Amino acid sequence: MPWPDILVALGTAGLLVFALAMLHDKATHVSRLSSAAFTAFIACIAVGLYANNMIFGAAVNAADAAVWVAIFAVRGVRKDD
Repeated sequence: MPWPDILVALGTAGLLVFALAMLHDKATHVSRLSSAAFTAFIACIAVGLYANNMIFGAAVNAADAAVWVAIFAVRGVRKDD
């Protein structure tokens, strides 16, 4: 596993910790548009990392995208709410 893969995975894992905290906190509400866009962009990054054989970084990014799907479903609010 090359060091850039480890570096990307560690950086994304840091984001994943905060995303999990948002998912856990019942007072947090995120715009559905923001969470949907963030999910799509993180998924694109995961695909790009996978295409460049950065498997560990891609897996952590895919996990981050999955958490953002959960944030969209559980903590998402419409703009007018």
